[in-house]
Parts: sequence; structure tokens; C-alpha cells
Amino acid sequence: MKKVFFAFLAIGAMTLASCSNEDMDVKPAGAEGTVTFTASLPASVQSRDYSDGQTAKNLTYAIYEAGQGDAEQTPLITGTATFNNLKATVTTTLATGKTYDIIFWAQADNAPYAFDTAKKTVTATYDGITANNESLDAFFWAEKDLTVTGPVSKTITLTRPFAQVNVGTNDFALAEKAGLKVTQSSLSFSTNVANAINLYSGAVSGEAEVTFGLANIPAGETFPVANYDYLAMAYVLVAAEKQTLDVTLATDGTPNKPVFASVPVQRNYRTNIYGALLTNPAVFNVEINPDYEKPDYKYEVVAKTAEDVVGGFEKGFDITVPENTEIDLSGVPSDKLVADDEMTITIAPDSKLILADDAFITANNGLTLKGGSSATSRSGETIVLANGILTNKADTNPGPGYYKNLIKVYGGELIIENMTLINDPDWHYHGDGVERPFNSAAIMYWNDAKITITNSRVISGEFALCGMGRGGVNTAVVNLKDSYFESTSSNIHNGKNWAYCMRIFGSSATLENCEVKGIQGGFSAEENDNVVIKGSKTKFYTVNTEGKQDAFYPVYVSSSACVTIEDGEFIGANNRSGGVLTEGTSCLVSGDNDNNYPSGNIIIKGGKFSGKAYNHVTKTIYQPESWVALDESEAPLLWTVKAE
Repeated sequence: MKKVFFAFLAIGAMTLASCSNEDMDVKPAGAEGTVTFTASLPASVQSRDYSDGQTAKNLTYAIYEAGQGDAEQTPLITGTATFNNLKATVTTTLATGKTYDIIFWAQADNAPYAFDTAKKTVTATYDGITANNESLDAFFWAEKDLTVTGPVSKTITLTRPFAQVNVGTNDFALAEKAGLKVTQSSLSFSTNVANAINLYSGAVSGEAEVTFGLANIPAGETFPVANYDYLAMAYVLVAAEKQTLDVTLATDGTPNKPVFASVPVQRNYRTNIYGALLTNPAVFNVEINPDYEKPDYKYEVVAKTAEDVVGGFEKGFDITVPENTEIDLSGVPSDKLVADDEMTITIAPDSKLILADDAFITANNGLTLKGGSSATSRSGETIVLANGILTNKADTNPGPGYYKNLIKVYGGELIIENMTLINDPDWHYHGDGVERPFNSAAIMYWNDAKITITNSRVISGEFALCGMGRGGVNTAVVNLKDSYFESTSSNIHNGKNWAYCMRIFGSSATLENCEVKGIQGGFSAEENDNVVIKGSKTKFYTVNTEGKQDAFYPVYVSSSACVTIEDGEFIGANNRSGGVLTEGTSCLVSGDNDNNYPSGNIIIKGGKFSGKAYNHVTKTIYQPESWVALDESEAPLLWTVKAE
């Protein structure tokens, strides 16, 4: 939660006058320092609409000797003041050399809240309250561990203990034509609504089913979403962390009582529910508005059509694809699938999003893809049963020179959990020219992006995962765990374009218990990577196309990258060492990437290998502490290493 403080100022004879401190009942003994607080309501409330803060005029404060935290404690001083233009000033004297806690509470006259200064709590009484009541707005702040060393002047900003829930509609006129005259509304909430808050700790307590009674629909107020009018509003006491509750709307003009399930709410945030709620209450949008606080939490759009998905991207909402749903986005261009802010796409198990063959999702500031919670990523032969699926058209051919992608990550974190991504396994071309300069890859990333993939499968005709920006400043971080990656690329396909299963750029990468399968190659580390490969279930391997010997290296390290192998199995299909290896196959190889780049480094601490590691430029075998031959029964795995 935002905390706005200004510097301590010595005020001397310029001390501001107290608005009201004549009711202070205790004064501390000893040397005294003049302490002035200016209590301010947030700048964001100063526009004329709901939440302008004008009703919460009465400030109560209590001053305690510090050290008791949120425990019950008799205050040293209590007092009141009155807000004027959203500010109230309190001046008192406190003993120098001592440390204090000070709690502030602001509310309207006759608001249903009781501030117990000894318990440091405020309790709400919900009996008889009505919806659309701005006088229920209130604010608080706990100034902790203030040590007085002399005159002090400080401005603090109070915040709300509530979430404001707004309901808006755009069909009043249409409803009237249908004979529905709506003049009053009410809101009811599920049992997640608290009825007490400790103002020191901010912890809420109690659970209540709260119904705000019928009241006149707000008039003269501006709904936070353009082109919608207020239908109902209520303040609910909730925790600082985001939670969900069910909201029921009732009006005097219709017997329908739509229920909005799992609506997100959070303290000091504003949740907006809106749609054509009088005539079509089953279709609605929910968002948490950032006018109170940031970040901007968004409620998901339940998507059953391509239009629903496009609408989610346009509004920056999270998107949920429900069970047994396949959405064909083949008519949607890439510029309609851009996530400029953080968003989450949840695809239920066995449901699918299908992109056009030349379209992709762009993530500029964070994207999460979530699939089935019971997914299993392993292995290439035993395929996952319960993932959500993101794929593209695999039966279309845009022609040589075009590339196919699923996701491009330019900024923020890409998180993929329990997903299957399939980037046309039969497409083996890079792009060409100025307009199409990219590789085909299921996932491409640049710069300082962070890639986290867990319990998922990624399959592609070229790269499954591809770092971009060779030669630039690349500080990306890659973390892959319990996942399967496969590329079907080979130089036999077109003699022009081919790819490893993954190419990793960035500052660091960790691959734990992952399976990486390739033909042209498995894993390539470049550009100063610090890569760790670990986990007993790790398996990196290459396979030949049937009837060919076209497979290269399971692990290749170049351009000063450093790869540390702690565990796993590594199996190459062919011996491509040019005589460096007298037995086994090319498995772990470093070199210059055929472009005179600096060679990479391989540190081997564990694992099993189909051949010893070597540098294909210097024609030398890497020597860990010692290579240890494996039993013949483990073939094609021939070697392990002695632990350091």
C-alpha cells in the first residue's frame, strides 16, 4: 500500500494551530517537543465523484508509548480534529527521547463505526445500512515508532480500510422501453466481508454476510468506466491482500438478482462491475480500478469466442478459456493480441487457443499462461493428458521466408504453468528480409525478460525457446522446471534453415528435471550465460530422422557461455567429433558456433553421458576430476564423472 511521507521539519515558533486538541486527557511528563501532524486524504480522491473523501470530516487520534504493537493498550493522549479541504492539523507536545505509536481514524458523522482506542480496533455495524451511501467512507493510518528528539512536523496520508464496489450499466433507456423502471438498488456480499479491523496491524477479523439495503440509485456521480452509469455502490471492509467474494445485485424494477461470482476485491482498491446489467445480466465485465492504488488487478474475461479473447487483450483483462472449449483465432492478426500490461491467460485442461499461422501473442510487460493443474510434462513418448493448449494453424503454408511464432516476449516475465505449446512442428523456415527478420520459435524473448516454465510441453518445427538480440545487452533470466521441449528441425528439410531445440541468451538460466529433444540439436547456450542443468530426471538427447544421420549435439556451448551440469542423462545420436572421440557419441560440445565466436565453457559435476565432453575447435576433451566408465547395461550411456 502506498505510504506518502514528507521530511521532518523543525517548526519553532511557526507551529500550526491545532484544529481541536482541547479534549486531550493526558500529557506526558518530562522535557517536551512540539509535534505537529497534518493528516491528509489521498490526492486521488479530490475529484468530484464517489470517493471524494468529503464526508469523512471527523478525525480521531490516539497516541501510545511504542512497543506494544497491536496489543490492547491505554493511550497516553486521545483527541479529535476536523478536516477542511481534505486536511486536518493536530499539534501536541510529547516527551523528547521517547518513541510513540499514533493511530488516526476519520469518518463521517453518525457512521456505523466504533473506534476502541484501547483495543486499537474499529468495529462496523452493518444492521440497517443501505447501498449508495457515501457517508460510509472512512480512512485510517498508523504512524509507528516515532521518536521525538525536538520539534517535529509531518504530513501523513490516510488510506481506506475498504474496497469500493461499483456496479454500472449502459441500458437504462433500453430497460425503460421494455417496461423496467429502476430507481433503487442494493448489494449483498458473501461471507468474506470483515466487521472489524486492528488499525495498528491492519488485520481484519470477523466474517459476515452483508446486505446493503435498497436506496436511490446514485445521481450526479460519474461511473469510473466511460459510457456506463451508476447502478449501485458499497464500501466493504476487507484485507490488504486480494480476495474474492460473490456479489448479488437487486433493484426495485426487476425480480432478477444477478450474482457476480468470485469478484476480486482488495483494500483501498476500487472494483468495477459493468455491462448491460438490466437487460442482459449474464454478460458483464469486472475490473479493479487503479485510481486508489496500484498495481491494477484485472478480473478475467470468460472467453468462448475469438471476439471474447480480442476484447480481453483490448481492455487488458485476464482471460479464462473454460473446459472443453476450442477457440479459433485464425482470423485475428498479431496486433490484436498484444499484452501491454501484466495479464493472465488461463486455458482449462484439454481446451485450446489456435492462432493464425502468421500470428503471435506479444508480451510487453508480463504474461502468465496457466493450464490444467494436474498436468504431467514427461515425456516425448508418454504425452501429457491434462494441459491447456496454445497452438497455431499447422495445415497452412504461408510460403518460404515466413516464420511462425506463438509468443514474443519484449519485457516483464513470461510464466507458463501446466501448458502445451505447439508451434507447427512441420514448419522449418526462418523469416527473411526487413519485414520478416525473425526465426520460427514457439517462444522468443529479448533483453531483460524473465522466462519461467514449469510442468509444461513446448514443441516446435524450429526453436521451442529462442533468445534474441545476439551481441546486445541481454540480461534475461530463464528458469525451466519439470518440462518437455522438442524441436523437429533438421538441415535436411530445406537445406537453408535449421535450429536447435532451444537457444538461451541472458545472464543466467536454470534447467531442472527437464527433457530436451532435438534433431539438429538440443540445447545451445550463448552470450555469457551462467547455466545450471540439474535434477535426476533431466534428459537431453538428439535423434536422427528415420533413414538419415542428421542429428547433432544435445548440448552445445559457445560465445563465452558457461554451463554447469550437476545431474541427468545426455545422449547424442552420432559421433561428429572428427576423431576426437574414440568411443561413444558427440554429447557435450563447446566451440565457436561456426562463426569465430569465443568458445564456451562446460563444468561437469555429475550426470551420465553417451560420450566425453570436448571442444570441436581445439579438438580437446574436457577433463573433470575423472571420467568413470559405466556398466555396459547402461548403454548408450558410457560415462559418468567422479564427484569432486
